[in-house]
Amino acid sequence: MVLPVGAPSTGFGGAARSGDNELMIVLGAAALFAAVAMTGLGMRRRRNLIASSDTTIDER
Repeated sequence: MVLPVGAPSTGFGGAARSGDNELMIVLGAAALFAAVAMTGLGMRRRRNLIASSDTTIDER
């Protein structure tokens, strides 16, 4: 049986550095912008598809 001793180490990755990483900030902002743009385009397309379909109901 192995019992862990002490705090876990964070390694040499991005978590080991302090401060802002400009590349990650730019990539995150670009991903957020792309997600918002794709959501807007999807909503616009759905609205156009709904408007172009025949939704009139003849109640005779």
